[in-house]
Amino acid sequence: MRGRGIPRGAVLVGFMGAGKSSVGKEVARRLGAEFVDVDDRIEAGTGKRVQEIFASEGEQAFRERERDAIRDAVSVPGRVIATGGGAFLDAGNRRFNPIQPDDVTDLDPLGHKTTSTLEAGYKGLLTDRLLAAVDLYYSWYQGFTSEYIATPNVLFDGPSLGTYLAGFLPAAQAGQIATVVATIPVGTVSPEQAFDPTDIVATYRNYGRVSLWGVDAAATFRLSDPMTLGGTYSWVSDNLFTNLSGSGDTLALNAPRHKASLTATYADEARRLTVRAVGRYVGAFPVKSGLFAGRVQPYAVLDAELGLRVPFAPRTRLSLAAWNLIQAGEDAFGSGWRLRSRHREFVRVPEMGRVVVAKLRVQI
Repeated sequence: MRGRGIPRGAVLVGFMGAGKSSVGKEVARRLGAEFVDVDDRIEAGTGKRVQEIFASEGEQAFRERERDAIRDAVSVPGRVIATGGGAFLDAGNRRFNPIQPDDVTDLDPLGHKTTSTLEAGYKGLLTDRLLAAVDLYYSWYQGFTSEYIATPNVLFDGPSLGTYLAGFLPAAQAGQIATVVATIPVGTVSPEQAFDPTDIVATYRNYGRVSLWGVDAAATFRLSDPMTLGGTYSWVSDNLFTNLSGSGDTLALNAPRHKASLTATYADEARRLTVRAVGRYVGAFPVKSGLFAGRVQPYAVLDAELGLRVPFAPRTRLSLAAWNLIQAGEDAFGSGWRLRSRHREFVRVPEMGRVVVAKLRVQI
C-alpha cells in the first residue's frame, strides 16, 4: 500500500456494483489523495459508455483499453483507484514488472547434513515392583534439510500495512491485524514461460544449525500379579526455530514439546485374559513442512484393548481394540477443553474418529 517515501494509496477491486467507487472516494478524501475511477476514464477517452464499448467493440477490445487505463492510473504514486468489476480477473492487470536475468539466483545445491547427540540415561529396578527408565539428550544438526517452497510469494509489508491501517483503526488493533495479514500470501511470482503459471515449485534446502534438549522417561509399577500401571513422558526444549542463518527462515520440528501416556493393564495368564486401557496426551505444535503449514491443537484420547481365550476353543483367541474411544481437545479459539468425537493429528489430514478392530486367531 505504501513504500518508503511514497504517499499512501490504494487499488480497490471487487464485483460490479460492490461499491468500489463510493468507498474509493471516501478513502481518497480521508487520505487527501487523488481518486481515479478507471471506467470513468475509459468513458471520457472514448466518448462511449462501458456497455456501448462492449456492444460495439467486444470484451477483448474493452479489456485492452482497461489495461491501458489502469497502467496510466498506477503510474502516479499515492492515488486511490477504483477498477472495473472484471479487471482483477484479467491476468494482464496482475503482472509485475519483468524481472531481469541478473536479479535471479539459483538455489544453493544441497550440502551434507550431520547429526550429533550426547546422551545419558538410566534403566533399572528401583524396587522389586518399580521399573524406571530416563534418557536425557542434547542434539545438534548442521545443514538441517527440510522442504522449501521456491516459488516467491507476494506479501504485504507488515509495518507499512500497520501504519496505513492506523489511519482508520486504533494503533494496537491495526498492528495486530497487519501482523496476521502480512503472513498470508496474496500472490505468487511465476515466469511467463512456465507451462502452468499457477504451479508452485517445492524443493529441499539446507538450513543453519539447529540444537535442542530432550528427555524421555518411562516407568512401570506392578500393583499385584495381574495388575500393572505404566507411564511415559517426552519433552523437547524447542519445536520452532526462527531466523536461521540470519535470513529470517523458520523451521518447525513438526512435533509437540510435550507428550505423555498412562497405561493400566490387567493380565491373567491362567485364564489368558488381558484388559488394557491407555490414555495419551499430545501437546499443541506448529507445522511448517512444504505445503503443510499451520498448528495442531492439543488433544487427549483413551484407547482400550481386550484379549481372551475362547472357552470352548482352547486354540482360539479373540482380541478387540478400540482406539480414540474417548477424545478431548482444546477449542481452536483457545476457549478451553471439551469432549469431542474427532481430533486431528496433523495439518491438512483427515480428522481421526473412533476405530474398532476385532481379531480372531486360531492356532493350528
